[in-house]
Amino acid sequence: MDIQCSVNPALGREAEISDERVAEPKKVFVIGAGPAGLEAAHAAWKRGHRVTLIEKEKTLGGQLNLASIPPGRKEIARYHRFLSSRLKTTEVKAIFGKKGVSSLVKKYRPDAVILASGAHPRSLAVPGLEKGRAVAAWEVLAGEKDPQGPCLVLGAGLVGCETADYLSEKGKKVILVEVLPEITMDSDGDTKAYFNMRFRKNGVTVYAGTELRRMEGKTAVLCKGDEESRVEAEAVIFAVGALPDDQLYDGFASSGLKVVKVGDCVKPRRLLNAVQEGYEAGRTI
Repeated sequence: MDIQCSVNPALGREAEISDERVAEPKKVFVIGAGPAGLEAAHAAWKRGHRVTLIEKEKTLGGQLNLASIPPGRKEIARYHRFLSSRLKTTEVKAIFGKKGVSSLVKKYRPDAVILASGAHPRSLAVPGLEKGRAVAAWEVLAGEKDPQGPCLVLGAGLVGCETADYLSEKGKKVILVEVLPEITMDSDGDTKAYFNMRFRKNGVTVYAGTELRRMEGKTAVLCKGDEESRVEAEAVIFAVGALPDDQLYDGFASSGLKVVKVGDCVKPRRLLNAVQEGYEAGRTI
């Protein structure tokens, strides 16, 4: 079994990876300062390239900023601090709060662009759901929305469970609905056990193998097999995955630029995937 690490992507591959600096440094732009972008920028800089890191938000970290908020996620906050501190030790030029990325790329014409622009939350069309009652889990974790209970969290992957945990810890009544047979299907047994313990402690009601069929005012109609049940929900919080935010790719590629996509803008996956792809792109650009 291969050794892999989200913090050190070179772990287990030290013999095959060279840190030798390139003979002809390139001007490299990295778009997005989440885990993939930060790893790409650092790896490219170590190889001797002239790197500019551009982030539309005013802070770095991307989804790490949300992942570090729920209870029990101190290790994510530590990793965030590590990336921030490491960036300061490099000569990477970091630009934050920059929205017009295309004009900047057009003006300075880099030799290569690593696109690490992440993803945006996905939502579903639920019959009868009023627009004002629909909230994205990312908005809740970012503190942009403060839904009042009862809160129905739709989707019990890692983000959905973290959101349910976060809201229940604040004393809100939470109903967690997952269409798959169990919560956090892609996680290990320890993660499942942790959330089940937390949900019992905070009174989160979990409906697995269940579909949100429709809303009737503030009543959610749930369906499990042929059985329907009804629960009250003031807000419906979507945690049903994400879609790649790769809209800049075609414009850059059609202009003749060398562009490499990494992380969630390829396909939303785990932190490990984002770090590994960012590292490889920066090392081989």
